[in-house]
Amino acid sequence: MKFVFITGTSRGLGFSLAKNFLERNYSVLGVSRNPSNLEELYPSRYHHLFYDLNDIQNFSFSLRSFLDLFLPFELEIVILNAAILGNIQEIHKTQIEELECIIRINVWSNKILLDTILDLQNQRKIQSLKYILAISSGASIKGEKGWSGYAISKAALNILIKLYANEFPDKKFISLAPGLVLTKMQDEIYQNVDLEKFPNFNRLITARQTNQMQTPDDTAGKIIENWDKIFSYESGSYVDLRNL
Repeated sequence: MKFVFITGTSRGLGFSLAKNFLERNYSVLGVSRNPSNLEELYPSRYHHLFYDLNDIQNFSFSLRSFLDLFLPFELEIVILNAAILGNIQEIHKTQIEELECIIRINVWSNKILLDTILDLQNQRKIQSLKYILAISSGASIKGEKGWSGYAISKAALNILIKLYANEFPDKKFISLAPGLVLTKMQDEIYQNVDLEKFPNFNRLITARQTNQMQTPDDTAGKIIENWDKIFSYESGSYVDLRNL
């Protein structure tokens, strides 16, 4: 049986993506700092690593110990989904310590995950890896006021994926902007953003009342349905799901 590895599977898009693959009879390896009830729903095929990705110092060891439980196995897909938003504020008012935390979770944890899996593949302990999908954001290319560290981290993730694509031409790497998804991150924006200071966020607030703001289940389904189209782009590309 083939595996999928997905980060951030306790809720939101990560949870919905994991559920979609489980319904398609994949086994799923998930990681997040919170529990996932997918363990109860699919006890034989969903396996969870409890880990706070902010602690990148020990992530490689914990991840390797987790993967050792299943080796050797076929891992066809890796989805880098976990991320934090950070504060909505001007970049010149954002403290370096906050930026470092965002980058650790949104960028460096993904590098550690990829390096660990690719090393195990080199040792022939993991086989069949074909697709690496990084969940990016339109914020990574727009540079709009207020997105601050989140935009920086997603832009860095885009180029990280492009670099890996150039170094591993036998695999397909894609950075995917999923569009507007009604997750806890959107709730944070809705509850905390100062619209007078950051009027560009008005469109997100307005979209909550329309079909522009999709549920995680709808978005996950659209990603799965368009999988071949997404990966028809050149490896390392940034793709916006709304344009497919």
